[in-house]
Amino acid sequence: MSEYTTSTKNVSLIGLTEDDRVNLLKLGALGWSEKDIAVYFGWDKELFHLEYTNPDSEISLLLLRGRLQERAKVEMRLLSD
Repeated sequence: MSEYTTSTKNVSLIGLTEDDRVNLLKLGALGWSEKDIAVYFGWDKELFHLEYTNPDSEISLLLLRGRLQERAKVEMRLLSD
């Protein structure tokens, strides 16, 4: 099983590949900005903004999930010490 879970219910208007989904999880964990993510993927900034600011969009959920999964890993390690 992958380190990152990429399944979401909502499909992006941007047409994401599985690699895009994994990379979005990782960039979310790293806290990349909206602008930097759009430039990294070469996506239209206005369309990406619509996805990024919609809390129910696939992209928004993947970024949030990545951030929360990484935060959970760090905090769980702290608890076990």
